[in-house]
Amino acid sequence: MKRNPPQTGRREGIGAVPGAIAAVLCAGVLLMLLFAAYHIYPFGENTVVWCDMVQQGVPLLEQLKRMAERGEWLGYTALDAGGMQFYGVFFFFLSNPFSFLVFLTDLRADQLVGLLTAAKLALSAGTAAFWLKRHNPKLSPGLQILLGMMYGCCGYGFFYYQNLMWLDILALFPLLMWGLERLFFRQKPAAYCVVLCMMMVSCYYLCYMAALFILLFGSLSLRFTVSPEKRKQTAVQFFGASFAAACLTAPVWLTCFLQISRSARTVGLIVSLAGTPLMCRTEDKLAVLLGTGLGIAVIPALKGAADRVPEERFQRGWRIFVLLAAAVLLDPVNTMWHTGSYQAFPLRWGMFPVLLLLGCAADLLASPDTSAKKPKKRALILCCLMIPVTLGTVYAVIVCAGDTLFSYCSTLWVGVKQFAWLLLPAAAAAAAYYMILRLRKTNMLSQHLCAVMMLPLCIAETVLGFHCYVGNAGGEDTQYAQTFAMQDVIQDSGFFRVSTAAKYLHPNMIGAVGYPSIAHYTSLTRADFLSGIKRFGYSSYWMEVSGCGGTLLSDAIWANRYQVGGAGDRAPWMREYWADGHFEISENTLRLPTVLYADAEPDRIADLPEGSRASVQAYLAETFLGEAGAVTEYPVTLSENAVLTQDEKTVSVQRPDAQKDGMLEFSVFIKGRQALYFDLSSHTDTQLSMPYHHAVSVKLNGKTASADYPTKGGNGLLYLGTVENNFCTVKVQIMEDISCESFGVFGMDLDRLESACAAAAGTEFTYENGVYTAECTADTSKTLIFSAAYDEGFTAEIDGSPAPVYRVNGCQMAVRMPAGTHRITLTHHISGMVPALCIAGFGIFAAILWQILRKRLTDRQYERLGQYALTAFQIGYCGVIILVYLVPVALSIAGAILGFY
Repeated sequence: MKRNPPQTGRREGIGAVPGAIAAVLCAGVLLMLLFAAYHIYPFGENTVVWCDMVQQGVPLLEQLKRMAERGEWLGYTALDAGGMQFYGVFFFFLSNPFSFLVFLTDLRADQLVGLLTAAKLALSAGTAAFWLKRHNPKLSPGLQILLGMMYGCCGYGFFYYQNLMWLDILALFPLLMWGLERLFFRQKPAAYCVVLCMMMVSCYYLCYMAALFILLFGSLSLRFTVSPEKRKQTAVQFFGASFAAACLTAPVWLTCFLQISRSARTVGLIVSLAGTPLMCRTEDKLAVLLGTGLGIAVIPALKGAADRVPEERFQRGWRIFVLLAAAVLLDPVNTMWHTGSYQAFPLRWGMFPVLLLLGCAADLLASPDTSAKKPKKRALILCCLMIPVTLGTVYAVIVCAGDTLFSYCSTLWVGVKQFAWLLLPAAAAAAAYYMILRLRKTNMLSQHLCAVMMLPLCIAETVLGFHCYVGNAGGEDTQYAQTFAMQDVIQDSGFFRVSTAAKYLHPNMIGAVGYPSIAHYTSLTRADFLSGIKRFGYSSYWMEVSGCGGTLLSDAIWANRYQVGGAGDRAPWMREYWADGHFEISENTLRLPTVLYADAEPDRIADLPEGSRASVQAYLAETFLGEAGAVTEYPVTLSENAVLTQDEKTVSVQRPDAQKDGMLEFSVFIKGRQALYFDLSSHTDTQLSMPYHHAVSVKLNGKTASADYPTKGGNGLLYLGTVENNFCTVKVQIMEDISCESFGVFGMDLDRLESACAAAAGTEFTYENGVYTAECTADTSKTLIFSAAYDEGFTAEIDGSPAPVYRVNGCQMAVRMPAGTHRITLTHHISGMVPALCIAGFGIFAAILWQILRKRLTDRQYERLGQYALTAFQIGYCGVIILVYLVPVALSIAGAILGFY
């Protein structure tokens, strides 16, 4: 068949722009109507904030604003995780122009993100409409706008909008397709290069998935849609543009990759794939695609479409469809599309199939088969009946399914019942769309009539998706206002951090208010900090440090000088600082200098000791305060249906009668004044849940300290109370058998620790814009332990001379200082930025050099270069097929045989 690549000239490009603008406006109006129907700001007090948006999107936007107010740059912030490199966090969540609107408005961030969500979805509709018209210039303006709206309001956008940065890729992907088609059809690589750079800057880690798609699409395009005489030239241009984009964006991807490599979010790839079932959570992935019924209807309609679509495009299209379908259905393959691991959101690349299927629909709708036999009018009548049937089905599902439709919003997984309910309107809509496609094939319907008939179906799908995943997911965000009532109430000229008595706030909200803390939750939480902070006794799970737990000593070491809590949370060593009826802030009177002097060499105190967390507290008191014996562990004095055994690494509590609860009692006489703590902890990595959660309840002298311990939000050391010169009894009810690393009751001598803290040798540092500065004086050489988390990006100077920075206590920074009076500065630099800038500079130099040399290349030299590029394409394509498709499936099958799952 004669090749007929689409015309994408200037004339058609101009024609695509008005339709794109119209699609943005139409999608925006539809979304605003839905906002009004669900009383979402600006039409009510409700917000769309939930899940990652409430934990990350909103507080990180506010933190960006606070950092600007404090004069901090994007490289580092003291607001999170005891101080951390913020650069990767920025490019993970906030690196798009919409984020900077937070500086131009006084809107609350939870209200602003709702408007940003609508704006990004509408923009996605516009970019899709633009590409669809460029992809097929015969597409009518009405269908261009409608199909663009279907993309902007697709299931992907409604499912995953709480990860606001993913909507940037949703909007940019149609432009990437435009750039790829310009490259492969017209040998013009500039647009592809620019859009790829924009995607890398907007959300670099989704670009891994985009790179896989580009390799597959590019390889198949070279084979089927590029004429043989232009393949080598096109391959050279592709690799040149890709190389240029990679070099120019190196300051993003290289530095962020280094930061991610130090985070706790790492997996053993082979073990992970071997433990992945061949088919798993398919309903979640399919539910994303069900939001666009036209895409489903296209699949059976393509069977007879080869004569209406250019053969080369058809051959490429069905192969891409098979590869993407395999990734949807086979979970090991899907896992590899997600860099080898995902906890939820199993179709983060779902915009790819949605747009491609809509592109197929555009081809079918724009190019009818006029030679086909026209159907009888009853087919048209049936089609007209299917539309109200679909609308009625959508209405019935919304009315009858009730809370079943919202299982995803409560669990992040689509329940089987929810999926079954969603299948009904999806099937009805797909059937109606299919009938329209069939009628359009015979030219019984014009493009204009097709648009008119599909409009109510599109609106119905949008309403259903919005109802399930947006309108009922958020609500009135009362906690936001309660939290921000604490803003600016602490007036302290020195450096301090704020902790919480329990998990009253999402971790990032403390920094969002403008107060430094050890709390943090993103995928950039450092592995050493996450591990070390657990050893200090603080609560943590997954990638989250909540900022609660710990002891009076660990709070002093980490400069937790203020605590957010409620009535009754204030310990005896704290005094009330501020209260408003919702929260109160207490001031910690037990303090240590933010730079603590220690005699030990840094390598001797590099890590905290193994074993119980009580032993860690004893080590801290003895090593840094010289108080041996300030921490006392108490033995079990009575047990009922509970047998406690212990070795060097493990503590286990077993119930002989597993049908009954056990009980362990600690009855002791407290001499002096002691703060009592209970611990049940296994120092695991990044599990979402652990088997001993909710295993015990604990009482002190008959008063419940915790009826449900530990939990995800509260697995730090449990403060029981303060006892002075009296008998006390701690009863621990055992509701599950336990095997852990740390278990028991211990007391900390308040009088000794208060005296030791007051006498501790050290000084205070000042912090400004990524630089810690301290004036230190000592008679002998000392190790200066900074109350700040360790980061490889820091360099130290002692009186202007370089000095090494050490990691101590597992996750803190230290500098070794000689005797005398010295000025110590710790300055943060973004890790990897220097080589990244060199790569970017080399890329610019290489691009200039190429422009000079390519005119001097002989035909034979260019031919050879093109052959190398084609070979590289083939190797890349085969590598993706082997590593992403074949090997994961083989490992999954092997894992099933070996019983890994």
